[in-house]
Amino acid sequence: MTSCTIYYLVKPSNPETKANGGVRLIIGDGTNRRAYYVGGNDDLGLPVKGGWGVFRLDTANFPASYSQDAGSAAPTLTAITQVGVGILQPSKAVGNSPNTWLDRIAYITNGSPAFLINGGVSAAPEAFADLVSDDETNGWGFFNNPIAGSKQYGIYGAAEWGDSAAASYFEDSNAQIFFIGSGLSAGTMDQDVLGYSGGTNSLIFQNCILVAIGAAPNWNFNIADHNILSIESSQFIGQGTFAFPASDVNKQVLDSIFDSCGLITTSTLKFEESTVRNASGNGISISSISHNVKNSYFTDNNYAIQMPTTGDFTFDGLEFIGNTIDINNTSGGTININSVNAENPPTTYTGDTNIVASAIHKLTGMVQYSEVTYVETGTENVLFHIEDVDETGITEYSYNAAIEKTADIHIHHVGYVPVLIPAIELTAAGGSIPITQRIDRFYSNP
Repeated sequence: MTSCTIYYLVKPSNPETKANGGVRLIIGDGTNRRAYYVGGNDDLGLPVKGGWGVFRLDTANFPASYSQDAGSAAPTLTAITQVGVGILQPSKAVGNSPNTWLDRIAYITNGSPAFLINGGVSAAPEAFADLVSDDETNGWGFFNNPIAGSKQYGIYGAAEWGDSAAASYFEDSNAQIFFIGSGLSAGTMDQDVLGYSGGTNSLIFQNCILVAIGAAPNWNFNIADHNILSIESSQFIGQGTFAFPASDVNKQVLDSIFDSCGLITTSTLKFEESTVRNASGNGISISSISHNVKNSYFTDNNYAIQMPTTGDFTFDGLEFIGNTIDINNTSGGTININSVNAENPPTTYTGDTNIVASAIHKLTGMVQYSEVTYVETGTENVLFHIEDVDETGITEYSYNAAIEKTADIHIHHVGYVPVLIPAIELTAAGGSIPITQRIDRFYSNP
């Protein structure tokens, strides 16, 4: 036994409080033996159906309270020969002591998955309710549904999602999932998402809230090729790090919130309309100029975005509010950022970082093939020109938001009355103007 977590399935009756050592998990090496206090009548472990509870002993993070049953030192973890359970009952004047049952003792090496989450088919994917049902049947003590009939679930260990050798489908929505890592050391709650090269592994969360209590799970999405990953309108709270895969049409994070989590590494994954907030370190890492982080918010982070590689990057619709530092340049070289479509572009940074914030002025509703020209007011300086507006009827003029100007806008189209909009202020916030063009009834083109 080295660094591991031992799981004891126990049904204690009338134990003392946890502080008094009501439920004790015991390990010994033949010379030294300790009974660690892990529960009591005020803490009956992780609830399992029928009054059973799972009590955990993490050898990398022992409880502070214990009794020394033998010897004078902690047992040697590589020489464990004794494991057991102790129950301290309140003193009784008369009568028999109530029974206590011990059903199972198992241990899991820290860093290894406690369980595998796989199965399901495309038409009937697995969901959290299925995990709870399987757990109640087998008495594992890894999943529960504390409020019967609700969509609240508890997960109590590290997991692998999917199957590297077979197709697997998991999907759930509108669920609240609590990762209970109380008293556990780092790495004991990690969640690994597997890919399958011979078929499809699919993981879909929609409108879910995933909360970590205690040891935070790190998420590793090793799910490439045609496998499916979709996280939409969901919240991750207090989680560890996220390692997302490269982009393809089957993978996305949309309209989601990452609150008080570890570093998010996006690779080139589609990551849009989402919020990263309250990160104590770096919120998100952008290392590729081909990244797909767009239209998202970074608020109240220590470092909002870490940038570990040099290059010229475009930030499209990325808003920065209340961060200590917006851009943490850890590349050791020069990074150039062109910020577009943002009312709150990045302003604070570390290292050799150059930020050019661009604003957009938009015209909408024009007739196809219109000609548009922006001329700096009082001059003949053409700022922007397009010969033929496309079928959308929209033009977008991008300019340096730090240099505000005033422009006269000229719009021409054969058969329509020319439009002149004078002295439009091109500010850091950009702007948009709907255009109405009138047919020129006197126009003739012989």
